[in-house]
Amino acid sequence: MKFQLKKHLVPSALWILGFAVLDSSPLYAATVSGAITGAANWSLANSPYIVTANLTVNNGAALSIEPGVKVELAVGVNFTVANGGRVLADGNETNSIVFTR
Repeated sequence: MKFQLKKHLVPSALWILGFAVLDSSPLYAATVSGAITGAANWSLANSPYIVTANLTVNNGAALSIEPGVKVELAVGVNFTVANGGRVLADGNETNSIVFTR
């Protein structure tokens, strides 16, 4: 009986491992919404950032987005930068900043 168990266990483990490797979903995602009222930094370590409801960078506030960060906007969500607000997003050739919906 042990031989048959091992015989079926190995292919099953490989099948499950294959799905884990093929799944591109992030292990962690930061969800954001509301108002940014001061200095904020979106780091690559916490990427992707999922904007789940309207987001505003208020007057006098600054949002810095590090190279390589991915920002995903939910359907119907607005990302607004108020007059006097700033978004500092400086990607590069190897680490672009990506906004998707």
